Amino acid sequence: MDYIQLEKYHITDTFKKSEKQDIFIGNAKDDETNTVIINTIKDKSFIKLLNSMDLDELQNILLNLELIKGNGENVGEEGEEREEITLVTSLQSGTPMENYLEENDLSLKERMNLALEYMKEILKYKSLSPVLQSIFVDETQLVSDEGRILFDELLIIEDEAIENVDFNRVCRKVGNVLYKLIFSEGIYRDSNLITAELTDFIDCLRNNNHTLTSLDELMIEFRKHYIYYVCMEEMNKEDAVPSKTPLKDQRIIQYGGKNRKRRRLKYALPMAIILLIAFGVIYRLQGSPEVEGDDYIEPAAAAVTETEDAAKPIAEFELIKSEDQWRFINKSTTDGEDIVIEEYLWEISKGGTILQEIKTENITLKFKDPGIYKIDLLVRDSMNQWSDRYSMEVYISQESAEDPFNNYLDFKLSYDDRKVEIDDEKTRNEDISYKIIGVEPTTLSLKEIGYSSNGTLSFWLMANSTDTMTINLQGYYQDNLIITEDLNHKHQANGTWEMVKFQLVSRVDTVEITFEDYTHSLWVGDIALELYK
Repeated sequence: MDYIQLEKYHITDTFKKSEKQDIFIGNAKDDETNTVIINTIKDKSFIKLLNSMDLDELQNILLNLELIKGNGENVGEEGEEREEITLVTSLQSGTPMENYLEENDLSLKERMNLALEYMKEILKYKSLSPVLQSIFVDETQLVSDEGRILFDELLIIEDEAIENVDFNRVCRKVGNVLYKLIFSEGIYRDSNLITAELTDFIDCLRNNNHTLTSLDELMIEFRKHYIYYVCMEEMNKEDAVPSKTPLKDQRIIQYGGKNRKRRRLKYALPMAIILLIAFGVIYRLQGSPEVEGDDYIEPAAAAVTETEDAAKPIAEFELIKSEDQWRFINKSTTDGEDIVIEEYLWEISKGGTILQEIKTENITLKFKDPGIYKIDLLVRDSMNQWSDRYSMEVYISQESAEDPFNNYLDFKLSYDDRKVEIDDEKTRNEDISYKIIGVEPTTLSLKEIGYSSNGTLSFWLMANSTDTMTINLQGYYQDNLIITEDLNHKHQANGTWEMVKFQLVSRVDTVEITFEDYTHSLWVGDIALELYK
């Protein structure tokens, strides 16, 4: 860990001063827009707790934590007992969650998705003691940024003595958050999609009437109720679908094999869960963060808006399994033999946020993170007419993931489109690769890396020459150059795919890969950032 001097920061205001800690608001001298919380811990019990921890591990868990500093000359040396510890934490921009809930008229689906996101996020605290868990899962830590849940992760010492804090206190706080996220003054408690079991579960958490002992167990219990809610929501949609659907050859997954009225909840719950698990699939989100999961729900009918203009193309796709992946195959049609589809636009979104747009004819998807993903397709024909949107939702459950911290990292890829183009013909496992045109130095930038920690970067490279080229890697964290490495790569054979791998020895949020000294076009595919397990 780098122990940076506190002189980097201006203190602009005092947030709290007590015998246990002093908390100040400040900003970085080199970037006044970077608001930070400077938190000096003075409480002996808390200092003892932090001294007993691996502070590097704590910094990896708390992604907003910029700096941990003790009061000695050689802070961070093994065996040192710190008498005072200062934490510098970046302040999240957004709306306090309580205000967000009050100011927005959210549907029950949006609230259930917020609750699932909250439960998923707090799993990263599972290795911490109940004392720290109790602080970080608290509702006061939550802010909303365009509907996404963010955590301030401020270490504000509670009044309760450390020795009196156990997992029951954590459960009470989680129960309070779930109650506010889902019910918001009880407005959804009477919904037919909310069971008595879910309300009882939340009430038991709030009143310590449970036998749960870990955040993992908490997630398992909540997941049962969330899966049930998703199944019942889909059943309600199925009941509303007309007997004659305008969709041609639409593959419909029906619960129980035929349309029927929704049964009593106590019978539907186990059947819904069994059916949900029965339709397991694996996808790959092409050309962006790799995501895995194996639970799938296809709506009884995809959401297509009929159009009065018959000349418009009709967007449509079907889902077909291919080896260990699942492919969305375009089945769009036009109004006339002489009219052809000229452009495809796929949108993959989650929680109202578009994760990626893809412009190939077909796509292959694989999800790692749990949640509900929406797949949309629009097509444009040779008459320059766009179709209406054809949509499908897929649900990926938490239990399908191997680990709550999936080891593949999210990122956004950017490049100069004058030097790089998407190629959907020369590919490896993915549907696309990135063709580097010409022989000038060219950079691919991986930005907004989802979990800034050390790990490996790998990609596959194809070249039409066996000449030696130079691949330069630069890793940045908060705009500071952290890693630089040069690799001389000699391709073994023309026209073959070969793997290139770099070790990322420090936490980074941006990686730039620059290709130099090559004499023919290159293709880069299957880019993956992987966190050390």
